[in-house]
Amino acid sequence: NGQNIGLIGSLGGTVKNLTLEVADIQASNSEGLSFQMGKPISVGTLVGWMGSGTIDGVYVNGHINTSGNGQGVGGIVGNAQSGTITNSISDVSIYASGDSVFVGGVIGYTKGAVNINSCMYVGERAVNDGSKGSVGGIVGNSTVNTLNATNSFYDTDLFGDNGVGTGKVKDENKPTGVTELNTDQVACGMNGGTWNANTQVCSD
Repeated sequence: NGQNIGLIGSLGGTVKNLTLEVADIQASNSEGLSFQMGKPISVGTLVGWMGSGTIDGVYVNGHINTSGNGQGVGGIVGNAQSGTITNSISDVSIYASGDSVFVGGVIGYTKGAVNINSCMYVGERAVNDGSKGSVGGIVGNSTVNTLNATNSFYDTDLFGDNGVGTGKVKDENKPTGVTELNTDQVACGMNGGTWNANTQVCSD
């Protein structure tokens, strides 16, 4: 139980073309109880804290179970200050039971210029049973308007329209760059098909 929990605790470089399977993370640390007093706990299958850098062509599979408070919990990245995630798939089942926990299929919590493009969340569930947190199919919560999430896909049966979770965010800080989530065109491309813009039909 540290502050940044994942295969890579803190990222400032590039991860490319990586498959991580059968990951199993159990985390119980809470914000303010680690050696970094007052800092949020970051829990991600691949990366705990993403200060900057790029993640491209990654597939992650496994389970995350957390019980601490004040966490950002994501299928790929727990917390992200800045950086880019592209062409990646999160197949991670997430369960959180602490308070003020933000759970996202790809990233738990973003607080800077973060770009997500052509990513999928296909995990069995992403659940937060605590209070004061939020859950999103792609991002659990974002407190700044510099999040860009495009051409990505998640199961609306699990999350409804919450591609980005809705926490306590001022209107002027709500992300405006969230587009093209869960469209037929995105689903076609993610499954290796070819989209015909004229007929609106996907073909093999």
